[in-house]
Amino acid sequence: TVSGVTRIGTAVIYEFFINLIENNELDTDATPFWRVTSNPGAVPTGLFGVGGAKVVDTLLYTPPVIIDRAAPAVGYTLAVAGKDEIFVHMSEYAQRDINADGHGDGVLVSTDFIYNGGANINGLTRVTSSGSGTSEFILSLDGPVTANEIYNQDTIRLILGTDIADMVDVVWPAADGTPLPDEDTRLPGNNNIARVSDIGLGAIGLDQDGIFQPVWATTDSTLRDAQGGTGSIDRVEYGDFDSTGWLQDEDFTLQISLDSSFVNTVTETVDLVWDTSVESPYLLNSMWLPAYNPPDLPAVYGYVPYPTYPAPTFFFRDYIFDFINYPNTVPVIDTVVSPGDPTRTFQIDADNAKITSGKEFQFLLRDSSPNPLIYARLGDPDAADWYRSVRPWSFLIRDIIEQEDRITILDNVIDPTKGEKAELQYVLTKSGTITIQVFNLAGDLIDILHRGRQSAGEYTTAWDGKNRNGAIVVRGIYFVRFTGPGIDQYRKVMVVK
Repeated sequence: TVSGVTRIGTAVIYEFFINLIENNELDTDATPFWRVTSNPGAVPTGLFGVGGAKVVDTLLYTPPVIIDRAAPAVGYTLAVAGKDEIFVHMSEYAQRDINADGHGDGVLVSTDFIYNGGANINGLTRVTSSGSGTSEFILSLDGPVTANEIYNQDTIRLILGTDIADMVDVVWPAADGTPLPDEDTRLPGNNNIARVSDIGLGAIGLDQDGIFQPVWATTDSTLRDAQGGTGSIDRVEYGDFDSTGWLQDEDFTLQISLDSSFVNTVTETVDLVWDTSVESPYLLNSMWLPAYNPPDLPAVYGYVPYPTYPAPTFFFRDYIFDFINYPNTVPVIDTVVSPGDPTRTFQIDADNAKITSGKEFQFLLRDSSPNPLIYARLGDPDAADWYRSVRPWSFLIRDIIEQEDRITILDNVIDPTKGEKAELQYVLTKSGTITIQVFNLAGDLIDILHRGRQSAGEYTTAWDGKNRNGAIVVRGIYFVRFTGPGIDQYRKVMVVK
């Protein structure tokens, strides 16, 4: 998109700069052409001189015809370990070369592609199409993609002898409004090779994170868990990295695990790429990706509008131009190597300005291969359009506002059928016998979360909406009663279903 024109000085000049902002279309190494369509500015001082003089003499200048000279290319692929599908996103609508097409209609078919993994391609389902052109499709396999194949970056490619061509459709208007077609460009077979998945997505049945996966995160000032009750407010567990878990606004430790059955745990370096305030221009369905290094060789084209990196500055001769209107988001990258250990542990400092209450801590993992693979999770692995649900792992950051007598109830509206819990944090200033019980409105005892002696300190416990027999209670109002040395407090919980 042309965002403006920068003129150097006020004198008559022979050069100017056209300011461009990159759109989120896929880069395919095409050379852009343009022409001047108007002369902004009042007569006689228009952009191009007195009386709106033309840029160049019309006898020497013929405006170029605007055409698409970029052949279709694979933008990105997605596959999940344990699933027998590969999703492919092309740079544009594409078709087989009709002149060489055995079935005549030009529609892409499964036999146009080959996978060098253990399974064979046995079907192609068009996801996004127009006429004979296809821009997104799913390749079906006769067996599952394995985690090892994703990690080792096995490939799919066009079969030798198959040409993928432009759809030759109308994409640009001429100055007089006459439609101009694409140039008939082709990508020869065997020249289009892509990884089986440009984002590492782990095994079905293992929380979709089986290659690299988070195990737990916990605040460094760990609270003690009272006997009885369930859960802990100072720790996010394996299945809660979907923004349902949360930690206090404190320093915390995050541990991930590697699949040691094929990952070389001696040499593998892992980057934790995280952020809490990714701006909307970078997001697609809550997913974002960091910039790649080198930045001109990104591994995933078109999955998100833009990768996250700071607004660059361009130098040309003696002039400096800031990139106009480009959002400025920089994820934090922490790197760790633990030779021989299948886990990696990261320390996150709450003094970082990004770690504040109310933010969502989002993170991705990145391996140390020459063409680094980013690892993420699937929000809905069983959906037909599972490829639309790639997400970063995440959890919330919260401050706790202490309630009376430093006995604080959190998440006091719960649905036990969804695994939700009412969490209780309390601080004892002296030792004593502590009793924590749950009652219904009629005063009947429903559950005992804790009964016993505790020393001074911070504690946490939770009620999961069940009675002493382990059955989920009926919907309604319940009360958690806390008694201790000089303390007798009630906290209300509403159970919904």
